[in-house]
Amino acid sequence: MVGWRGNTQHNILSGCDWCNANLEPGARILLHDVGCMSFATSFPLIDIVGLKSPAAVEKHRQLTYPSAGSGRQAAIDAIASETSPDYAVILDGWDDIYAIKAG
Repeated sequence: MVGWRGNTQHNILSGCDWCNANLEPGARILLHDVGCMSFATSFPLIDIVGLKSPAAVEKHRQLTYPSAGSGRQAAIDAIASETSPDYAVILDGWDDIYAIKAG
């Protein structure tokens, strides 16, 4: 498989499988790519982008947008502080672009 299908199968679905096998039921997960996790798991999900968790949008308006992206880590920290996730799922490809884990 190539392209997005290969990425989904290798990175995202394998991550879903790992979470299903290793995390306790009801664990709250902070993540940036909610689509696949929303149907492949039953965990409560906290979307740091804001597509599924609209409150995250306001944090990005306050911290990410005015800083031209340099405040993204502060916005994600604020989202995490307000939502108290048990875990974070961050794909390496996204982290390579946005340095989420460094924050």
